This record gives sequence, C-alpha cells and structure tokens, in this order.
Amino acid sequence: LELGELRSVAGDDASRVRAGLDALSWQGSVAYTGKGAAGMQIELDGQLTAAGLLVADAASSEGSEPGRGVSLDLVEMGGPVELRVADKGRFIAHQEGAVTIEGFGLNLPQLEVSEERLTWQGGIRYDSDDQGRGMLVRTDGSLELGAMRGVLKGDSSVRGGIDTLSWQGAAGY
Repeated sequence: LELGELRSVAGDDASRVRAGLDALSWQGSVAYTGKGAAGMQIELDGQLTAAGLLVADAASSEGSEPGRGVSLDLVEMGGPVELRVADKGRFIAHQEGAVTIEGFGLNLPQLEVSEERLTWQGGIRYDSDDQGRGMLVRTDGSLELGAMRGVLKGDSSVRGGIDTLSWQGAAGY
C-alpha cells in the first residue's frame, strides 16, 4: 500500500487545525479477528513508513503568531505488532522489532522540543489492565537518541539538550 500526499483542515475559525502527511507506505500482512466489541484482534507484520507528518494550529501557517504543533520528518516501524481489545474495554498492544523516528519537533506556547533521531530495537508490551491490577508497560531492548534540544518558555527561558543517549535493558511500570 502506498499513499501520496494527504492534507486536511478541521475545526472552526477559533480553533482550526491542519494536518498533513507527505507519504505513507505499508508492506506486509494484516490479519483481523473480531467477536463484537470485546475480542477484536489485529495482527500486523511488515514495514510501515510515514514521511512528513504535521499536525498544527492553522494560525501558525498564517504567520500571525508562533505556531503550535507536532512534526515528524520520518517514521519507520518494522516487525510484528498485535493489538487487542478484550473484556470491559481492556486494550493490549505488543510490538517486537524496530522503530525509527527522525526529525521530531514539538512546539507549544510554553515548550519547544526537537529530536534529531530516535531508534528503538526490541519489544514493547502495553496492557491497560493487567490481570485486574491496572496498567502495565514493559520494554526490553535498546534505545538510541540523537541530538535533543528543549526550551521552556516564560519570563526567563530555560534551554537544555543532549548530543546522544544510549540505553539497553528491560524496564517496566
């Protein structure tokens, strides 16, 4: 599946949002199993690539004020993914493989963050209500961050950043 440029504007004059995507492609398999509202399962195995994602306040394109929004130059995700909706709205997600994000930008009135490159290799599991005990997040893999910069805006701005960060191991919440 390959899609070219997608653009949209939504909202009224007071709160207009624009969204866009330059390209989206999927190569792989998709399987869906459904048993009503509870018991839906989607299994994906392949490579997803999205380029040029932007979600922003439409006023930012008119130059009347600093823009608010989020942008991603490139997102690549590969490997098997399982998404399940179980009893009582319980949601479970599990992914094994690689995720790469390049050129992340977040611009809010009080905060600006940019990330050059993020690479994750390993497994991520999320369960909204693990065995009735509440939310579970579990990871096992490696994370690499490129240059990250941040600005906390206000009366006196605070700036910070890192050039690189690497982490390998397992973590859970």
